[in-house]
Amino acid sequence: MFSNTRLGTILVVCIVSAAWFHPAPASAQVVRGNKIEAVVNDKVVTRYDVFQELDKASYDKMSASEQKRDFNAAVQNLVLGILREEAAKKAGVKLSEEQVRGSLTRYIDARWGGEEGFESFLNDQGLSEKSYIEDFRRQQRTQAWLRVVSGRGAAAKLSEDLRPLYDITVTPKEMRTFYRLNRDELFSTKDEIKVRYIKMFYKRGNKKSLRKVKQRMRGIKASLATKADFAVLAEKYSDDVATKDAGGDIGWIEKGKTDKVPEAIEKLLFAEGVKAGDILGPKHLVNAYWLMKVDNIKTARTKPFTEVQADIRNELVRRKNKAALTRVLSVLVEKAYIRPPRLKVQIKANLASQRRR
Repeated sequence: MFSNTRLGTILVVCIVSAAWFHPAPASAQVVRGNKIEAVVNDKVVTRYDVFQELDKASYDKMSASEQKRDFNAAVQNLVLGILREEAAKKAGVKLSEEQVRGSLTRYIDARWGGEEGFESFLNDQGLSEKSYIEDFRRQQRTQAWLRVVSGRGAAAKLSEDLRPLYDITVTPKEMRTFYRLNRDELFSTKDEIKVRYIKMFYKRGNKKSLRKVKQRMRGIKASLATKADFAVLAEKYSDDVATKDAGGDIGWIEKGKTDKVPEAIEKLLFAEGVKAGDILGPKHLVNAYWLMKVDNIKTARTKPFTEVQADIRNELVRRKNKAALTRVLSVLVEKAYIRPPRLKVQIKANLASQRRR
């Protein structure tokens, strides 16, 4: 015998199966009606629900294939959201709208002293109350879900087949291994140099133009020898429109990894013996002269494990948390009644793909 809930679900599926459709532009939503897109246990995901998840302005500008992709992704996210909330309810974690609103009211009172301060904050930040509340609701549900999968507090009632999947313990050995494998890429820096420059062009083949630029460069270098401000001179004389307003500042240049200056200039900057405060040049290159000031230097180094171990732990916890949540969701999907069948297959495939990353 079927339970009333299951029988009702089957009837819903039968009714909508003949009318299952592909996503249409959001503007057609009202015309087409609020049809059912998915059935999850005893709940349904409607077309209206899906478009609440989508950005209508962006959606209407997409191609048909992009609309289909985003629509299907929104359906899957809603299905997973239903399964998360059901698991939270089963574990004794309350997610009622009244509880969320109560938490928000307490938060507003504690942080802004009430509604008036909250409204002032929203105005200052250019936020709408609706978007802020929705974001707060999403955060509350995320926290509740984490209590479920970690088996904390009331969520200790969680079934035994899910809790072991949520193991985010990080061992010292794992941290050391991560450091060893990623030392060169993540925890080592190369020589870097912070530079300002003055760049002056001359007309190629025009000796008069060439002499004029050379004389001006010599005059600028002489001024620098008397403690003139390089940034002021760069703003006044440099022909490089991209940097002159910033006093010739091009920021930090990493040795062997820059597209900010030509190779010949890079070699000059990283030559042995160059130190902060040095004036380099003028250097002739193609149809221009370069005059540079070294503002600062960072020497290549490898950060020791003790310096980065906290960051490593946080990164490994983040990765394990993501993997654990995916494992738990996979079990919930497998056990759930989801229609149409192809939707369940798609969700399982996507979760499997995430686990392999």
